[in-house]
Amino acid sequence: MKKIGIVGGIGWQSTVDYYTELCHRAEQLCLASDPHQVPSHTRIQHRVFGYMYKAIAYLGCDGNEASWLRFDDYHRAALLR
Repeated sequence: MKKIGIVGGIGWQSTVDYYTELCHRAEQLCLASDPHQVPSHTRIQHRVFGYMYKAIAYLGCDGNEASWLRFDDYHRAALLR
């Protein structure tokens, strides 16, 4: 399996849209190569939700710029990967 990396959208809604589209396209590719194959997105979903929960846990507090450092670092590292 190839590994791809994307950083989600500004909000959780757009991130869900990105991953939904990826899952649909992966499913189409799997079915095109073998119509009897049942595609599994468990690994994708596990990673998506893991990343989303972590990002939410790193949210800062309004009015406290320093509280956003961990959130910023997390997303900067994702962009660099």
